[in-house]
Amino acid sequence: MPWRANMIGVSFVDPSHSQAGVAFEARAHTVDGWSDWEELGANDNGPMGVEAKHETNRVTTEPLWVGTADHLEVKVTVARTTAAIHDVRVHLINTLGDAKPESTFVRALHSIGRFLSMHAAPAAEPAQARTIQPAIISRARWGANSSYLNLPCPGIAPELKMAFVHHTDTTNSYTKSQSAAIVRGIYAYHTNSRGYCDIAYNFLIDKYGQIFEGRNGGITKNVIGAHTGGYNYESVGVALLGNYATARPSSAMLTALTQLLVWRLDIAHIPPIGIVTMKTGPGNDHHAAGTFVKFNRIAGHRDASYTTCPGAYVYRDMTWIRNKVNSMGRPKIYTPMLDSVNLRPDGDTKNEMIRFTAGFSGTVNWTLSFVDPKGVVQRTFTGTGSAVKQYWAAATVAGPLAPNGLYTWKLDARDSTGHVATGASGTLNIVTTHPDGTLLQDATGKYVIDGGAARSVDPIAYASNFGTLPAVQTGPKERARYTTGQALGLRNGTLLTGPGGTTHYIWSDGAVHKFSTSPTDTFTSLGYKAAASIAVAQTYIDALPQGDDVTDVNQHPNGTLVKSAVNGKDYVVDSGKLRPISALAQASLYRSTEVVPTKPGDLVLLLGTAVPVRDGTVIKATDGGTPWVVADGTKHRLVSWNFTTLMGYTSSMMLTATSTDINAIPTGARIG
Repeated sequence: MPWRANMIGVSFVDPSHSQAGVAFEARAHTVDGWSDWEELGANDNGPMGVEAKHETNRVTTEPLWVGTADHLEVKVTVARTTAAIHDVRVHLINTLGDAKPESTFVRALHSIGRFLSMHAAPAAEPAQARTIQPAIISRARWGANSSYLNLPCPGIAPELKMAFVHHTDTTNSYTKSQSAAIVRGIYAYHTNSRGYCDIAYNFLIDKYGQIFEGRNGGITKNVIGAHTGGYNYESVGVALLGNYATARPSSAMLTALTQLLVWRLDIAHIPPIGIVTMKTGPGNDHHAAGTFVKFNRIAGHRDASYTTCPGAYVYRDMTWIRNKVNSMGRPKIYTPMLDSVNLRPDGDTKNEMIRFTAGFSGTVNWTLSFVDPKGVVQRTFTGTGSAVKQYWAAATVAGPLAPNGLYTWKLDARDSTGHVATGASGTLNIVTTHPDGTLLQDATGKYVIDGGAARSVDPIAYASNFGTLPAVQTGPKERARYTTGQALGLRNGTLLTGPGGTTHYIWSDGAVHKFSTSPTDTFTSLGYKAAASIAVAQTYIDALPQGDDVTDVNQHPNGTLVKSAVNGKDYVVDSGKLRPISALAQASLYRSTEVVPTKPGDLVLLLGTAVPVRDGTVIKATDGGTPWVVADGTKHRLVSWNFTTLMGYTSSMMLTATSTDINAIPTGARIG
């Protein structure tokens, strides 16, 4: 070999992309002479999603640890029934740093350095938890080279459902100080030779009981690996360093495996025993994508694929492993969940109540709390038993409904001996009211929230104030939570047209004013458009307070939206002043047809304060984040898109604004 290698692998080209009928054996020469022939196992991992796109199209074997070898022999056997294979390559990896011969002194220094780098990261102990994180050697400590990563990786799954146990199918003859080098070799082989984004496994364990952090992304997070084709999503893969088809795992290895699994499954609140149903993803050799398959919660790789992994000597111990993990670290909380993460008890039959369920490893005293965004516990439930099923419709102990927000639920449990389980928590969206200015609609009609009061909105007031803006649909119970306010009237400056479409009116300063038609048609002369008028019955006009007719062709009534002939900007006429109006405020209050063009000299008025954006306006964020809602003159950011949807806000309700217009509105507290 051109340099000394510690790990090797073989790859080749086969149009069928299969290793069926093809076998590889290798032996290596070291200072101790030639090793025995060892088989290079078939690749039985499998990436998914974005990772599968940059996987090599070559067929690869599993890697083989060869120590420090300077010569190598590889034997290839192809069955007569197998199509020809091409371009066979041997991949050489050196992770001990001894690719070139080194002096005795330098070799000693390297050995000392490798030993010192092998100290495991200290275990993190959750407060009062029964299960404790075992010592785990971090990626930084075993020497993961970040330049090997082929990003992006598939990411994080929303939950963890099960664990797969593997073996690496590499040598069983290694020293404790060589384990990190073997992990580095597997990492280099998976990334540089196979094209994986990272090492396939989430954790690796050597025969000395050392646990290594595998795929990058966080040891407590549901990092999607490439260990079990078709089932990487929502599973964790633990690989045992070695070949356990030919040797028994050490007691230290099995102890570390059970300690790791009891901790990792417990923080995910997964029972170690029992059956789980997994949906097959692409890349499985057993089942087509989309097939639902049942597994033990802790399964061997061979349960999911045509492989001997994790080796017969480990696989025969799988029942013992499951039972051992099940017996450790009690009490435990199992599969806590809400039947919905949304609670909006408004009487429309959707999201009216949530159901919380969880199981326990035995009889415990449990406490379930719901905490609002300010850290205030709004409701607590307690009980004793081996399971919990609790319903909640957002009522507090005192009776009123809990306020809006993104809540945290917390479940704690303690057994009769005082041992405390690892606590569980999650989130819940609760909506019980809407901000001021929000237009709502139930079976009895539309209404708008104003200072905690529900003001009914008839069709004419709706067209005047909101145009065609959709209303938030709600059930009958929400209206009852507000006091009853005065019905919403017309917006100042609203144009009306009587029967026949020939007589025009404007609602201004609390009265309706008819435009004069003789001797001058003031409606047309002042620049108003018939398309901006709302057609109403004469009885509706007659029921309104009557004001003076509009006879001045140079003065627009208060509430009129005008465009200056001097600077082209829009203003609202208000009590002898021109009030500037931004594009956002204009879109929230007026329709485009209501803009009245003016002539030079028409607007000889003082400049007033800017017109604010209408309360209840939903604004699409220019920074790509969640929307804003204007209430009481300030803008409030919605906490999440899920919360936005639960509030009933849709994209058709949202106005797009410039960052300048958004920034001009004072910022208030988040909603949710």
